[in-house]
Amino acid sequence: MCKLCNIVDRGFQRALLLLSCFTEAGMDTKMPSFIDKGEKQLETEKANQTQFATKVRWAVESYDARIRNFKKENITELDEILAITGSKNITD
Repeated sequence: MCKLCNIVDRGFQRALLLLSCFTEAGMDTKMPSFIDKGEKQLETEKANQTQFATKVRWAVESYDARIRNFKKENITELDEILAITGSKNITD
């Protein structure tokens, strides 16, 4: 494994050439692999890299969802408090 990695999803496929410039700085780019035409499964190394990238992306997306949920709940509670006090709604 690399010490510094950019973990990207398949949406960055066109940007891989641009991200390859980070390799010179010692930073590697990992992206889930595609199965080639005619193949039924990935090679072992590609499968392991894909699993690694998927696990990291899942952790990032999970944390992001928790933060968004927290913000949404707190804004709703704050709006209720402001409505009681007669202040303006901050989400308008």
